[in-house]
Amino acid sequence: MNDFTELIYDPSKPGAWGVTRHLQFYNYLKNHIAQQVKVYLPSLPIYVIEECLSDIFCSEENDDDLLENDDGYLEGELGIDSDLYRSVFEVRDVLEGQEVLLENITFPPQKTGNDPDYNKLFEPLTCLVFKDCSFYCNNISFYYPQNDIYFEGCSFHKHFYTDFNFSLVLEGALFKSCNFQQGITLKGIPFEGGAVFESCTISLLKIENTKLSVAVFGKAGYYSPSTADEVYIYNSTLEEDFILNLANLSKIQFVDSTFKGKANLTACCIEDLQVTDTVFEKTFDLSASVVQRVNYTGVEFESFALYERATFGNKNSLLNHDQFAEFERVSFHKTANFRDAVFYIPVDLRNTVFLQTPTFLGSIFKSEAKRQTDRETFRIIKQSFVAVSNQIEADRIYALEMEAYRSELKRNNGDLWDVFLLNFNACISNHGQSYIRASCWLFVCMSLIAFVLANDQLENQWIPTYISMPYWWLSMTQILNGFALGFLPFSKLYEDREHLALFIMLATFGLSGITWQLLVALRRHSRK
Repeated sequence: MNDFTELIYDPSKPGAWGVTRHLQFYNYLKNHIAQQVKVYLPSLPIYVIEECLSDIFCSEENDDDLLENDDGYLEGELGIDSDLYRSVFEVRDVLEGQEVLLENITFPPQKTGNDPDYNKLFEPLTCLVFKDCSFYCNNISFYYPQNDIYFEGCSFHKHFYTDFNFSLVLEGALFKSCNFQQGITLKGIPFEGGAVFESCTISLLKIENTKLSVAVFGKAGYYSPSTADEVYIYNSTLEEDFILNLANLSKIQFVDSTFKGKANLTACCIEDLQVTDTVFEKTFDLSASVVQRVNYTGVEFESFALYERATFGNKNSLLNHDQFAEFERVSFHKTANFRDAVFYIPVDLRNTVFLQTPTFLGSIFKSEAKRQTDRETFRIIKQSFVAVSNQIEADRIYALEMEAYRSELKRNNGDLWDVFLLNFNACISNHGQSYIRASCWLFVCMSLIAFVLANDQLENQWIPTYISMPYWWLSMTQILNGFALGFLPFSKLYEDREHLALFIMLATFGLSGITWQLLVALRRHSRK
């Protein structure tokens, strides 16, 4: 325990920690370590152990070969007390085999100017454990590869940077049950063994220019016990599984990185997911996650990509403004599974390569996604169903494809005939998807024809047919009726109704078109 309460660093009074206070903390920490060594060397004075931890005994002159020199050489040439020097090796033997525990200590910021550097005290320690400590420094520096280091239950109040000048071999987790209030950066440090984090809370995690041969987050069964608010991985290679499930993340960004193990972000809530020029060699799993913004650029999925039951966008349409799920220059080498995925925002798959047929069975496109997803994306999804002979789902997506085509023609002032046909199909049967709507239109059309023909008889007129009309109207109707009379296939229908020739021709075409739409809709419904 830290008995020097006056040495506890107060972040609200950083100026109070001058050279004197840093020196006092340095001496306290040295004494704290020495007290633990003395348990194993009770006959050795405490000041000898403290001197062992000083800089002079960590220099190049501290070599076992000096033990072969006589006392005169040590005292005369080097100015070192021979008895003290020989005791150093006893202390080092203890430090090589015993764990040093630093518990409930508050570490101030690193030294400035002539302040003593307490990092130097860690050099001769083989196994060092920080437990329930508070760090107001940016890093703890270690220099020797024999250090076995662990942090348990610690709080980091500033953004922390790893600073290990050697390959660190871990048996468990480097950080266990720690809280990084301002985040942590792993940079350029090779790790081997266990995991970096276990049961930690991290506000921001950055991994830069690093090759990790250990798991970033330790596993607890299927789910990772660690959480992080933001994750950034730049120019790094992760050889083990990257598992961060059941997490609420404001942003994830992977850039120029390679994931050789699995990447699992299952059942997460992610506000912004950005992946650029990254390779996933094994399974990428985003199943059952909610992602509000998605942007993939130059990504390769060499194994399965799982988006099953994933939700893209937000139920609140106001939060989906100008948001897309963009897949730009993305290659799926194996099956991409979007089964039961829900899209609240439009998705763009135009520049995506599927080397195997993707799965979109049960996928749902909400109103905003239907309106703004492009025709080519719907065509790609439709072809995925055609490839497995699932004509029912293909017809459902075909209707969305035609709606996207109709919107495209409107925006680009497309061909009027194409616009008319698409609008007619959409209005009558929703592009062959609704036989009920087509039946209703057929009933309306037949009722209108029956009414007009019945009203044409003088004795049964509900609406007078001979109403005083302008001359130009009478002239135009005569011309149009004359045009309709010239359409010979309907000549039998015009007998005694030449004044209704135009109506009969239009009604016949309309009735035929609606009947065709009804037959198509019934045919597609019969497949379900």
